[in-house]
Amino acid sequence: MLENPERLLSGILVGNNLVNIAASVIATGLFVSLFGEGGEWLTIVILTPILLIFSEVCPKTYSAYYPEKVSFLVLNPIRFVVWLLKPVIYIVSFASRLLNSFFRGKEGAGLSVSEDEIKAMIDVGEESGVVAAEQRRMLHGIFDLSQTRVRDVMIPRTEVVGIDISSNFDEVLAIVRDARHSRFPVYSESLDKVVGVVHSKNILDYIGRTEGFNLRDLCRDPYYVPESKRIAVLLQSFRKRWSTWPWLSMNMAVLRGS
Repeated sequence: MLENPERLLSGILVGNNLVNIAASVIATGLFVSLFGEGGEWLTIVILTPILLIFSEVCPKTYSAYYPEKVSFLVLNPIRFVVWLLKPVIYIVSFASRLLNSFFRGKEGAGLSVSEDEIKAMIDVGEESGVVAAEQRRMLHGIFDLSQTRVRDVMIPRTEVVGIDISSNFDEVLAIVRDARHSRFPVYSESLDKVVGVVHSKNILDYIGRTEGFNLRDLCRDPYYVPESKRIAVLLQSFRKRWSTWPWLSMNMAVLRGS
């Protein structure tokens, strides 16, 4: 039944409306025969709260609390109703699709959810306990990417761990072991003259065979970006380059961070 939710929904709605209309007609006829013309008003006064409480509010509230239990109880009755009302359901579904086809193009183009509305839904989810506080910060951070610039997330120059191109293997290995990063800018004389970037795994591959070690050969060309560049644009650049290789932020030929 779940493979065709449109038929299931149509069957439930058709059956529900048939029962409500039949109850109204029968109750009206009964009260009119007993109380005359005033019986029509009695139908509204008596039948409305009965249908509202016992046919709408109570069953749906109970089902919301115990969805699996109720699903198994009503599965076979609903399946029988859907089979019994199959011709009516087909006509209703066809009419619904036909009407939706006229309005889908006009209304579909106008359906949109703003960034503020999504953030509000995330906040409501946190308040109700569905979304954890850490998840909320992460989801809000996604929207902040469009406003975040390289300077806001880069490692500042004072914390950049670089390797001098003239360093021997033991010196390079010591730097790699002590640092918390996996990629290192390789410079000549100073960090303002970066000649490449090397990955720690390429250094570790030479443990035990240092005779063939050449730091310059292991370097890859760095990717320079201005510190004012937005992170969202930078990520798009990474996608185009099919690379997550580190980038260096330069300003007036001076390294500002990594």
